[in-house]
Amino acid sequence: MFLPSEEGEDDARTDSAPEADSREEPDLVVVLDSSVIIQLKYVLPTEEQWGVFAAMLDLVRSGRLTFPRQVARELAKEKHPDAPGIWCGEAVRHVRHSNPTDETMSELLEWIGDLVEVDAEPDREPADPYIAATAWELLEAGYDVAVATEDNIDRLPLKIALTTACDRLGITSWGLDTFLAWVRGPEQGDLLRET
Repeated sequence: MFLPSEEGEDDARTDSAPEADSREEPDLVVVLDSSVIIQLKYVLPTEEQWGVFAAMLDLVRSGRLTFPRQVARELAKEKHPDAPGIWCGEAVRHVRHSNPTDETMSELLEWIGDLVEVDAEPDREPADPYIAATAWELLEAGYDVAVATEDNIDRLPLKIALTTACDRLGITSWGLDTFLAWVRGPEQGDLLRET
């Protein structure tokens, strides 16, 4: 695996985009953070929530939207028995992209170790490093990748924001508005270029 250098050198990835098999492979895969899932219930009127969550479930089933299982665990631990928690409980069963490997996690944490809170509870497995690692593996596999997160404020010296980690890794990050626009159907490439 190749991680970006601290000097900002261009990477030397030579992987091509995934080849099509019996299922059409997406060009763009969006990796979802729990912060976006939770915020949906605050920004969407109740009558729109189920339609958006249904569209998101279709995107998960198609492989265009994914999240590591740690996101589902975060939502379960925070006890979100409403639309976000219910959606995530169903969607996790349909995720097409696997969790990152231990090797990727180890290498990535050397590069963005400050993504994990310094005073994190020892029995809590934070999702942010898994989100970044999932996005990195997908990028390495040749996909266009974006991370959808509302975690955009560094809380130093405790931890960096997920968006800061994405910047370090050369991964596009989207806020909630861009993510919602994508779910509702604009051209994927245009959104990727705008962010």
